[in-house]
Amino acid sequence: MIENQERDRTMSPETFDRSNRLGFKAWLILMLYGSTLLGLWLGSTRVLTWHEAFSSEQAREMLITGNWIVPHYGTIATTHKPPMFNWLIALSMSVFDSHDEWVCRLPSLLAALLTAWMVAALGARWHGRRVGLASGLIVLSSFYVLMQARLAEIDMLLCFAVTGAIVCFILAEDERKPPGKGMRLVLTICFFAFIALALLAKYLIGPCFIAGGILLYVLLRRRRRALLFCLHPAGWFVFLALALPSYIAAYKASPEILDRWILEHFGRFTRSGGAWGRQHPLLFYFYMTPLIMMPWTTWLAGGILLGARKKMWLSRNWQLIACFFFAALILLTASSWKHKHYILPVLPCLAIPSAWYLVNNTYEHIDKRRPPALVSLLLIVAAAVGIFIVWQARPDIMALMTIGILGCVGLLITATFLDYHRRPRSTLVALFATFWLVGVFVQAFVIQHFDSYRHQAELGKRVNTQVTETETLYTVNIYIDQILFYLRRPVRRIDTIEAFSNEVRQNPADDYYIVTAAGDVEKFRSLGNVQLLDQVEKPRPRQTEKEKLVFIRLQTGLATAIILGSDVNIGGK
Repeated sequence: MIENQERDRTMSPETFDRSNRLGFKAWLILMLYGSTLLGLWLGSTRVLTWHEAFSSEQAREMLITGNWIVPHYGTIATTHKPPMFNWLIALSMSVFDSHDEWVCRLPSLLAALLTAWMVAALGARWHGRRVGLASGLIVLSSFYVLMQARLAEIDMLLCFAVTGAIVCFILAEDERKPPGKGMRLVLTICFFAFIALALLAKYLIGPCFIAGGILLYVLLRRRRRALLFCLHPAGWFVFLALALPSYIAAYKASPEILDRWILEHFGRFTRSGGAWGRQHPLLFYFYMTPLIMMPWTTWLAGGILLGARKKMWLSRNWQLIACFFFAALILLTASSWKHKHYILPVLPCLAIPSAWYLVNNTYEHIDKRRPPALVSLLLIVAAAVGIFIVWQARPDIMALMTIGILGCVGLLITATFLDYHRRPRSTLVALFATFWLVGVFVQAFVIQHFDSYRHQAELGKRVNTQVTETETLYTVNIYIDQILFYLRRPVRRIDTIEAFSNEVRQNPADDYYIVTAAGDVEKFRSLGNVQLLDQVEKPRPRQTEKEKLVFIRLQTGLATAIILGSDVNIGGK
């Protein structure tokens, strides 16, 4: 009994984690884990999706035109999002002198690494180095990060900005180690800088997450003093200096952008402005959040329950995490626009309760292990169910997925036996190694089978070889126009065939090279002779043959006719 108590004492997290700093060794492990998990095959197994191409093409056109204020897509101004993320992609393109997929996705990967670092440092400050490192590793291996950190989309940058502001506010309100005046000023400036970054990333949604969490915290704790932190003049000066110039310049360059701002901020709470989210029920985030936090949802539930039993939720630090999460949950539930990644910015800090439970359960209950037979049986049953589902849904990749599922289950069973034989450190290593291997396996071998945009990208690359470098290409009446990024010739995006007819009248030429939908080819015959040059091998999923992309040559002879003084007839007019 005495030996068991001594082993419990020496195996406890408090014994190992005397330091409240993350430390260089833990930081290095975190960066190596994240950079390999997220960075391997970053651009080789999947082409850019539509949303990725949208952001990346805007960045590429910024480099070409020098217009850094209002993003353009296919020479048409777009006001869907602020230009901050486009700037970062353009910077990455300039540094590496490349437009490859991994270059476009690099800003998201770096934002994920920095987010995990901040959470790990906060977890170490609260519960020691081991919990801190586990917190960062949990962030990096969660599904929502594996999903967004490998995409050239703005959500990971917003997550970094919101998490940074949350961490600064939490540190300023730390009840165990309150900051001094100098450090409080630094935290204030960083807090407002992160809010400015969130505003430049995705309008007011990020600042609303932060403000909502603070307001809920003030009401819950009746701590009005916390509001003084948000009213610091130096902080507001930094915020206005960073955020205001871009918005003023954008409004001067394109006054109609104001309508888009109103739609983004208020239209999402009306049915007329929320068409994108009508298919999702009111409680969408209540079941989607646990799903995108896999595989760590179980440990988060354990942290919530164990934290309640040990009264951890009475502490100011844990209450702040809860306030920021529930404020965002309420705001997003009220919105008509619902997508699974919208709640992502407030999820990283939830890794701390998950890691706290994981480490405590592994080290503190060393003599309360149950035989692993039941867990192993459940894992084997889950593997069988998974293989059956793959067989029904995607028999073409059944062999590949079977290898992956069996390998994952085998590693988890190994971790279970290590846990039973009282090897807590080996258990944690095996657990995180399992999720690392699963993530790398999926990115290297599985994700390419779900790349529905590859055929369009390949068509774009073939089109580049069929026209000269100075020839203008037209994309006409294409809704999913991801191909635009892969066209390395001067491109004009025209959204309707009627608008293209007007373009032909205003800028007559003998030949026009057009990428359009197969179902619209006949409509161009009224403008001249149509020649089919190329087409995608097969349409995307849920796309009909009429919607697949084709590359055509429209011969009008207009330029020659004008030179010879002949009558010009376009579309019977």
